Amino acid sequence: MGLAGAVVSLGLGPLIDRFGAKRMLVFVILLVAAHTFTLAATQYYWQDTTYVRVMMSIWVLLGPVSMVCVIALAMAICSPQVYATKFAIYMSIANLGTSLGSELYGQVADKASYAQSFVMLGFLGLVTLAAVLFYRSNR
Repeated sequence: MGLAGAVVSLGLGPLIDRFGAKRMLVFVILLVAAHTFTLAATQYYWQDTTYVRVMMSIWVLLGPVSMVCVIALAMAICSPQVYATKFAIYMSIANLGTSLGSELYGQVADKASYAQSFVMLGFLGLVTLAAVLFYRSNR
């Protein structure tokens, strides 16, 4: 599914150009949040392995799609004089966030059920959405 997500992400290039990186990122964040809230609300379906496989496949598919949108937005806010340096910093911050998030979730995982973890992830998505909506382009 990761490879399928990469292929879908390649197809998003023209959509990002047409609708804008921010608009596409907002759409993808809404999809991720809706997906996590759906997973949390449908815990009674988790015994069905087909349901779990489909939902986890969608989750893995959304990862590369969201990353392409983030990369496009990061490129859009870089000034031409310092593209390489600024873009490298943005990408390293994203990787640091992934590591920090994994560490923090490790501390929470023992105290929360899977459904609670998905709800928490959905709310984190909404916080991310608020941060993205706060950004305004001056170009």
